[in-house]
Amino acid sequence: MSLIENKYTKNAESDRRYELDWLRVLAVLLLIYFHTAAVFYQGELGEFYIKNDVLSSALRWLIFFVHQWHMPLFVFIAGAATWYIFKLRSPQQYVSDISDLIIVFCNIPPKLPIHFICCIRQF
Repeated sequence: MSLIENKYTKNAESDRRYELDWLRVLAVLLLIYFHTAAVFYQGELGEFYIKNDVLSSALRWLIFFVHQWHMPLFVFIAGAATWYIFKLRSPQQYVSDISDLIIVFCNIPPKLPIHFICCIRQF
């Protein structure tokens, strides 16, 4: 392990922002409840592809509340993570790391996850 890698590893461990990690975990878990509640909602925000005949006013308020701030929360978390990454890496290193991830995900056919989900739903 070189001195530079050791420096990054040491700083990454000592400056880790666990509150951002937990905020990300809670936001992802909230997605489960949001999409479950969307089954019982029909209104001006649109309709979910699965509908229930019984609608819930309590879940309607949950949908309104979460819909307002959930995606901005993910943008905030990503921006905060990027801010802290720039303390450890130069912009060139950051772009290099991110471009490797983008290349990997761009080589996945776009319809593959949809076909996988549809095959599972048939069983």
